Amino acid sequence: MYISSLSIKNYRNFGDEEFTIPLKPFTAIIGENNIGKSNLLESIGLILSQDITMFKKRMLDIEDINYKTKETFKKQVANLVFMDDLKGIEEKIKFPEVKVEIVLEDMDDDQLAVVGDWFFEPTFTKAKLTYLFRPRPGFKKSDWINQQKEKLAKLHKERHIESKKLYEYVDFPIEQYEYIIYGGDNPANKCDPYFLRMLKLEVLDALRDAKRELKANGEYKLLYRILNKDYDTDFVGIRTLLENLNEEIKQNEKLQQIKRELTHYLDRVSLVNSVEQNNI
Repeated sequence: MYISSLSIKNYRNFGDEEFTIPLKPFTAIIGENNIGKSNLLESIGLILSQDITMFKKRMLDIEDINYKTKETFKKQVANLVFMDDLKGIEEKIKFPEVKVEIVLEDMDDDQLAVVGDWFFEPTFTKAKLTYLFRPRPGFKKSDWINQQKEKLAKLHKERHIESKKLYEYVDFPIEQYEYIIYGGDNPANKCDPYFLRMLKLEVLDALRDAKRELKANGEYKLLYRILNKDYDTDFVGIRTLLENLNEEIKQNEKLQQIKRELTHYLDRVSLVNSVEQNNI
């Protein structure tokens, strides 16, 4: 199974016009610094990552929403200050939403059992997962708009803030937002975290200092994480092999004789004439 398509909207440097990129089982993404490569990977993490820090990051901060999208939204709100009739205005104000969508293809039989509720086209060969950060259903948009209108009108009258700068004083209602992760095309089809945990994503930090970061002498070193990525699945098999090998060594008389001879000679040259034999 692999991600065959990725779409991003309003996440950090990705704007209101949806960005879509086709992907293959092995894809190299090349670009200059600060162009958004890390943001692209982190957007996938909003759906698939099981890192404990990512659970918190799924509740986005204001800075995670595209700057130009927020600015456009605030200007729409600020333009209401000099309007008398606000009837139906909440339908005209476009509250920003952050959306990340991935399409999965080439599933084997075991993987089909996981993605079975996420298909979105008649052939049942493609599954879709979507992360959506949006205003929560109970958010009273009209009340919020009226509060902002009154505040801006007061600033304009009492502090003589220029009309063209009023948008800078619009609050963004980030506390009224929530996120959902759903499968297929139906936002009501929320993904079970149990199945999401089966789609493991490993994101490695950028390699900037090869000499320092490839030293596998710590849990957080890059090389350690690369070599250790299949630890959970391989541990049982490796442990069984080592146990069998240890039994073979114990039962091999020739190896035991070599061990006894080495112990004897090491005991003779030892500066500490202990009664006990050396433990090899």
